[in-house]
Amino acid sequence: MTPKLTKEHITTLQEQYKEYLLRQEFFVERFKYIVTHMFDHFGMRLDTFEYEAADDIENEGMFPINSICEGSDTYSDNFEYWSLGEFKPDFVIIDKNGEDIELAYSFPSRWFFEDFEEELKDGKELFLKSLEEDAKKLEDNKKGIKAIALSKLSIEEKKALGLI
Repeated sequence: MTPKLTKEHITTLQEQYKEYLLRQEFFVERFKYIVTHMFDHFGMRLDTFEYEAADDIENEGMFPINSICEGSDTYSDNFEYWSLGEFKPDFVIIDKNGEDIELAYSFPSRWFFEDFEEELKDGKELFLKSLEEDAKKLEDNKKGIKAIALSKLSIEEKKALGLI
């Protein structure tokens, strides 16, 4: 036989549920702030976003915080967001750990707990700088390959190609 519920049990459960909902809203508000700030910083307009609540009955309709609580490096727990227009191809940062983070799919979980605005700004600049460096390396490689190829040509071949 199970014990009978009392009004005190019900009152306690109601209070705990209200507290849970308040804490849940705290996570949702932080999520909104992070996502909105990311879009603003990249000059994109956030149209809408949603998160998919847990599939199990126990957590139905609740903000999915498992990856935050389990210490995952990035937060990508069943959420989607849309911009008005295309995502920019440079919607990427290099985070403070040196990792490329594609913000269209995830963001560092620690942003729920830390000030992240400076890392977002610096990370965007680092990523753009890395793109420039990669382009320069590619150009240098092309020049090097061309120089090697030209060094293998005879004088007659270079004359025939109009290089001399």
